[in-house]
Amino acid sequence: MISYYLIYLLNSKNKLDKKLLHKLKGFQRKNGGFPSSQLTTMKTNLFGTTLALIPLIVENPNSENVKKAINFLSSVEPPYGHFKEEKPKLYINLFASLAFRLYEFFKESYKQEIVKIALKQKKNVNMILYKNFTDYLSKSFELQRNELILKNSFGTKIEVRERRDDIYYILLDKGGLDPASIIDELKKRNPEKYKHIKKRSHLTMIKLDLEFMRHLGLLAESNSRYFII
Repeated sequence: MISYYLIYLLNSKNKLDKKLLHKLKGFQRKNGGFPSSQLTTMKTNLFGTTLALIPLIVENPNSENVKKAINFLSSVEPPYGHFKEEKPKLYINLFASLAFRLYEFFKESYKQEIVKIALKQKKNVNMILYKNFTDYLSKSFELQRNELILKNSFGTKIEVRERRDDIYYILLDKGGLDPASIIDELKKRNPEKYKHIKKRSHLTMIKLDLEFMRHLGLLAESNSRYFII
């Protein structure tokens, strides 16, 4: 199916093919679902829909195609948490969970002030957000595998979002700063909120925040100092 190749492009080359996306949308049925294979059946099912959703969300999480497909998945999910199939299939539940989480991730990300600014400037942020999502999944798995998720957690998603917003407006006000100076400014402007942040243990976290904003096209970096574009 086209979805397989589009997902391959996302994961290997960090890009999408507009012609194939257009062709994929043509296989969406009236109920919002997609078939697993256009060669064998046109009957919609969960697996085909979850695979199609992944590239469609990355293209535009607010599109009508995505909304209809999400509604389709939601309508066939019973209250006990398993998807209706002739036989239970764990991999279908895993893919469906991935599609739902990707959708939630994009919706949450679009609420971030820095992402809103990038979108207003017509920056192509979706590929960056998808890379951020896959990195987040990999890191989460690694932390859980090593049973260090609590020790290594830098905070909730809301805290990350607020911290990045604060950093952006610090740079907007102060001009070019290096990560250590940004920590000083965070603590100066909101001592209670950022009292736990230490240069020795949190410098990498601030660098990751800055690199995220740089990849969004909002910042430039020179000699370890970051500037608003």
